[in-house]
Amino acid sequence: MINQIGASAGYTFAYWALDSSLDRFLWSIERLSELGYRQFSLEILEAPHAAIYGPENTKRLLNKGKEKGVSFSSFIPYHCVTNLSSAEKERRKLGVKQFGEGVEIAKRLGISLVTIASDWPPEWVSSYSGAYAHAPAEEFRVPSREAYDRIWCDHLGALASCLEIAEKNQVRMGYEPRANSLVANVDGFLRAWDELGSRNFVCVLDVMHSAYHREDMPVAIKKLGDRLGIVQVCGSDGGVLQHVPLLDDPPSRNMMKALDEINFKGILDVELYGMPSDEVDKAYREAREILERHIAAVNS
Repeated sequence: MINQIGASAGYTFAYWALDSSLDRFLWSIERLSELGYRQFSLEILEAPHAAIYGPENTKRLLNKGKEKGVSFSSFIPYHCVTNLSSAEKERRKLGVKQFGEGVEIAKRLGISLVTIASDWPPEWVSSYSGAYAHAPAEEFRVPSREAYDRIWCDHLGALASCLEIAEKNQVRMGYEPRANSLVANVDGFLRAWDELGSRNFVCVLDVMHSAYHREDMPVAIKKLGDRLGIVQVCGSDGGVLQHVPLLDDPPSRNMMKALDEINFKGILDVELYGMPSDEVDKAYREAREILERHIAAVNS
């Protein structure tokens, strides 16, 4: 699994937050190469960021990746996420359209996995967590059982439309359960998977969100099996929504053993932000080294 270790787009956001630009993604490719990474995910965090990925800019990203030996493992059109979870039909349609635009960008970049995440219907949210930009809901409600059943069906309908777009374009679709969202854990993902029923629909398992819901990572990994596409790796105490540095501890070692047992073929995306910028590179380098040690241990 050594060659499966990558860095999420969170590396760029750790330095620049929402102030994304082409130059900052190009800069990230250079820095990650120096830190020993060979995989990097790219993302549209907010709608204006889609402009980063015009045809000429795409060429520059591909050329920089080739120059530095860094390939792009996934593409995240995150700006569609809240729309896809909306109680309003027009917003869901917009989310599907934005996902489709993300698929087109991914194809230009030669990326075969397009991933999104879960959210809570924005119409039912009183406040969002301030842990990081675009963190999930903190205070939210369910108007009624009937309303919840309806929004679940509507959301699955929107996901089905996105999956159809992905499959027509011969890419896979990843979906990340997130804390306080319609799909908050692995069981929620498996419920959605049962309804969509496609091997092109895979789970993006974020250690931080799983820990927040007290989910046992080895158990979650084994439940998913070959439906697991990406593991977003960080340290987490489960008490707060923070991506803290990875530790060389029993939980991270047990996670790697479980991945080895299911013969995991996806990406281990290190995702760390929310720390002082002068600590970011050290945390990413140490995370890669910890993962490599764990991989060597399970292979020995």
